[in-house]
Amino acid sequence: MRHAFKRTSKKAGFRETRVHDSRHSYASILIGEGTPIAYVKEQLGHASIQMTVDRYAHWMPSGETIW
Repeated sequence: MRHAFKRTSKKAGFRETRVHDSRHSYASILIGEGTPIAYVKEQLGHASIQMTVDRYAHWMPSGETIW
């Protein structure tokens, strides 16, 4: 999968990234758009909401509650 992702990214003109980088981008975009953190947790498959908050709280719009 890694090879296919790298090849496809190169053909699309993207800078070299890892599949995992796309995961972080996806989560950051969702949170930045105000998507509920519980939904992001489910999308990422985190075991707890705290894991999601610990990694992505800095992307949350200011003044928004975590839960």
